[in-house]
Amino acid sequence: MGVSGVATAKVLKGLGAEVTVVDEADTPSLRAIASSLRRTGVMTKLGTDAFVSLNSVDLIVVSPGVPTDSGVIRQAESSGIEVLSEIEIAASLTDIPMIAVTGTNGKTTVVTLIGEMLSAAHIDHAVAGNIGRPLIEVAASEKKAKVLVVEVSSFQLEHIKRFRPHIGIILNISEDHLDRHRNMEGYLALKMRLFENQTKRDFAVINKDDKRLVKAADNKNAQVIKYSRLQAVDQGVYIQDGMIKIKMPQSGEERVVGPVKDIRLQGSHNVENVLAAIAAASLYGLEPEPMMKAVRGFGGLKHRMEYITGIDGVEYYDDSKATNPDAALRAIQSFDRPIVLIAGGRNKNMDFSALAKGMAGKVKAAVLIGEASDEIGSAISAENKDINIYNALSMDQAVAKSQQVAGSGDIVILSPACASFDMFSGYEERGRVFAKAVNHIERKRKAAVND
Repeated sequence: MGVSGVATAKVLKGLGAEVTVVDEADTPSLRAIASSLRRTGVMTKLGTDAFVSLNSVDLIVVSPGVPTDSGVIRQAESSGIEVLSEIEIAASLTDIPMIAVTGTNGKTTVVTLIGEMLSAAHIDHAVAGNIGRPLIEVAASEKKAKVLVVEVSSFQLEHIKRFRPHIGIILNISEDHLDRHRNMEGYLALKMRLFENQTKRDFAVINKDDKRLVKAADNKNAQVIKYSRLQAVDQGVYIQDGMIKIKMPQSGEERVVGPVKDIRLQGSHNVENVLAAIAAASLYGLEPEPMMKAVRGFGGLKHRMEYITGIDGVEYYDDSKATNPDAALRAIQSFDRPIVLIAGGRNKNMDFSALAKGMAGKVKAAVLIGEASDEIGSAISAENKDINIYNALSMDQAVAKSQQVAGSGDIVILSPACASFDMFSGYEERGRVFAKAVNHIERKRKAAVND
């Protein structure tokens, strides 16, 4: 009974299906949602014994949170019951072409920026998927849009059959969700499913600087378009002499989009995100002017390298969306000033050694919270004896300790490298609690100065 599940139930009920929504949890908030659904004619079941029988079930639309090896999914498949994801159902309800974005990190940034570019070009569009409104809700109701821009997760790609974006983008691949996908090979294979139903009329956009993607994207049905921060490409987007340039198959000519210095976002990874968005917008037919107008006006998203405030010469950043080690490492590498890092949470079966190595010369102190604090601390100690490590039992404690050890000119950044569910309802709440703690310190500091 999450957002996409409720939206799917309402849409399918509206199409004449008999719908039952099942959730193994049973909380007051879910009971309220269940009551609302029942008023629309949707049946609901809550609790651990909700799956009593699959008799009379013709189709299961599975939540992204349900693993493929769960008992009910295995039972359904062995009984010949079709199991599909919400995005598969959604795609069958619309003829509007899609730009779909997946990858380990940067999805929401790229989807949002593509939307901003389309707005700057005055093109009717809708943004959907994990970024906001479920795709099925948009697909069932949208009439004016010329294109849908969709954020897609690996979980959603597990149960597709005909889902086919006109422009598919895979941004990068690094360790994430290995508690679910078991290994990198399986994780990469799921991401590559974004391209599997494309034809020669479609485009598969990949990051040329990611070797895993380049190798995996060979021999795809679609036209492969590449973007690179480090080298020129035959077809795609790249940087040369400080300028962003494009060379697309429609025209074959090289064109200048604009200067790299106009990108406001911090970090080389965000330069790559901008190149990906420009690739998609160019393939859709946008001219350089609206693309660069959007780039110049785009300052980033909440909880993604979000500047909070400065106190006594120390800058505080909320990067709570960094829920894996690679995302945290990208954040660390974005700064050229000493960093006090707040990290920790629930590990998703990931290795922290590369993150620990990448802290060298960047991080002066690490304040660790949550279930994975000891594991992260051990990884840091093994790689960097000169990084001071502190433990905190709450976000308030972590922020207070960071203020103590940070000096003027330093950066304090919450970039957890972990999921949030051991202490918070999600990365959004974690970021809000961090910002609240920082702002509390700022108010106390101002009060002390005024006294």
